[in-house]
Amino acid sequence: MGHARPDYYAVLGVARDADAEEIRAAYKTLAARHHPDKNPSAGGASERFKVVVEAYAILRDPERRSAYDAALPSDDEVPVERAGGFAEAVGGLLDSLFGVKLGKPVVGRNRVYRLAVPFADAMLGTSQTLLLPVERTCAACFGRGFPPETVPEVCERCMGTGTIQARPFLRSELLPCPACDARGYTVPAWCETCAGKGVARHEETVRIPLPGGSATGDRLRVIGRGEPGRFGGEDGDLLVDIEVLRDARLRRDGDDVVLDRPVSVFTALAGGPVPVPTVDGPRAIRLPPCTPDGTVLRMAGYGVRREDGQRGDQRVNIRVELPERLDEDARAAIVAVAARIGDRPFPAVRAFEGDGDAS
Repeated sequence: MGHARPDYYAVLGVARDADAEEIRAAYKTLAARHHPDKNPSAGGASERFKVVVEAYAILRDPERRSAYDAALPSDDEVPVERAGGFAEAVGGLLDSLFGVKLGKPVVGRNRVYRLAVPFADAMLGTSQTLLLPVERTCAACFGRGFPPETVPEVCERCMGTGTIQARPFLRSELLPCPACDARGYTVPAWCETCAGKGVARHEETVRIPLPGGSATGDRLRVIGRGEPGRFGGEDGDLLVDIEVLRDARLRRDGDDVVLDRPVSVFTALAGGPVPVPTVDGPRAIRLPPCTPDGTVLRMAGYGVRREDGQRGDQRVNIRVELPERLDEDARAAIVAVAARIGDRPFPAVRAFEGDGDAS
């Protein structure tokens, strides 16, 4: 046998012959007074508010009120309905409306964002500021979907369950209640800010610290910047997938940055300063005279920034390029220079031609 139900007339503070308007006025006054949000420090505020709503739901319905009056004994108490009855439905309604944490907290889902990063920024490390569209609890209605001063009414069609029972093709089925859009309650007007959704969409800036040496496929996790949790659950995380954009000239090899630098044969012969790109911006290296093709010049400290703050090097691969064509004057000038220089500066040529003569 269940516990006894209190006298709903006494709960609302009205006489047993009170009309519908008196009952409604008493309900609004008490509901506003015992609202859990207005009594955050009162331990039983949610339960008191639940009883007020339950009393109003019974007494405002002529059929339920008549049945209640008929069953009301002299001690002003009636048996509680079985589990799954109206009281349980009202309790579930209040839980969803006012955040009474009777259910398990729901952790917010993670969000994934793909971040394209320039090559130099990925090698050196930097910070990226993202402007992301997010949904957060509506500040105007505190996530309820209706103004804080509004007292919701239990949906008359579904009696707070949010569903109605239908029998298509003789099979029992629960369908969303069309009268309240499956909410279980109705209000005169929804929150203007969120249009009744309880969440408002806006943009947030998120600063992403990007470590040096980031590579395509790396994933960064920003704690608590995902979708908001529900019923006290933690917010989800923001997962940032890194995509390092290719550079037209530079590439990575471990902790080093590598550059293939073509130079003309004349520059290779004469030597001197040669401009080169780096992740730090344009720099210049000095080419020794008579630099052969395939020479690797190393620029210390111009490579990838490691976790300890130290950096690798930049390797410059010299690619000596011959001219595609020469006019007659240029060819004659080169022939004259070659005749004046002779084979002495070319040891491999001397060795080969000397071996040829010996044979």
